[in-house]
Amino acid sequence: MADDDRPLFDAWCAGDLRAGNVLAKRHYARLRRFFLSKDESHYQDLTNRTFLECIKSRQNFRGECSFRGYLFAIAYRVLCRHLQERKRKDFESFDPEVHAVVDTGLPAMSSYVFANQQARMLFECLRRLTINAQTVLELRYWADLTEPEIQEVLKLKSRETMAGRLRVAKEALRREWARVQPGQVLQDADFDAWMREIRQHVDDKNPKKL
Repeated sequence: MADDDRPLFDAWCAGDLRAGNVLAKRHYARLRRFFLSKDESHYQDLTNRTFLECIKSRQNFRGECSFRGYLFAIAYRVLCRHLQERKRKDFESFDPEVHAVVDTGLPAMSSYVFANQQARMLFECLRRLTINAQTVLELRYWADLTEPEIQEVLKLKSRETMAGRLRVAKEALRREWARVQPGQVLQDADFDAWMREIRQHVDDKNPKKL
């Protein structure tokens, strides 16, 4: 994370639009990726909403965590509200610890076409994890957040809890992989390579065509 995020944020809050533009450009790709992997129709609105709420709640940022952790904590809340609004009618409420993207009324990611079908299947498996499990893995491997930053996003109590969340999320992904690929084990090397491939695939999509 850039060391000058905090002074840029302070300047932005004071009305310096140039500082705001620098911050937005610095973190836009990560935020876009975070939302785009879950809802390709509303990702732009969700990204903009996150930056807007970042300013509105600026008094809550005291520098105890990184700006990036603070920003993604807001993005996570924006996402959960969005999914709550689009929950299936047979759900009384949407619980990110229990439900997945596929449990909402959101359509499948129809515009994603992978050359590597195994990467495509891994992407589909990710979307079948609980929102919190999917979020942990994507923040770690796609947004490059540190464990303390992810801990801030999910409001976890300790680093040990964060390490446990990562382990449980990967185990859940392996179980989902075994369900769609009977007899095949998701190896760490394959997981790392395919996560990088999915990340690149998401980044290569032209936002103007979405």
